[in-house]
Amino acid sequence: MSYIIYNKKTGITLKDKYYISTKHFETRGTAKAYRTRLSNADKIVKSHYRVIEASKFVDKKVMVRNMMTGKEVEQTVNTPRCCDVSSELYWSM
Repeated sequence: MSYIIYNKKTGITLKDKYYISTKHFETRGTAKAYRTRLSNADKIVKSHYRVIEASKFVDKKVMVRNMMTGKEVEQTVNTPRCCDVSSELYWSM
């Protein structure tokens, strides 16, 4: 069982140090402690973030426009930029 931290309003999860994948914690206590440390360092507002079990988290979906074809595509808000068809980075790799 692992836990994640996500923004209550946007649904975006906290990422690892390379901003590619979601940061996972082994216990709820370590996730809450990490959230508190970020809050104390003025990097986040603690009340905007929530700790939840990773298996219970459901990604929010958004519609984006494919940069090459112009068609609407549905993807999650946590899709990395390198995998996002609406970004120039995806098409230049």
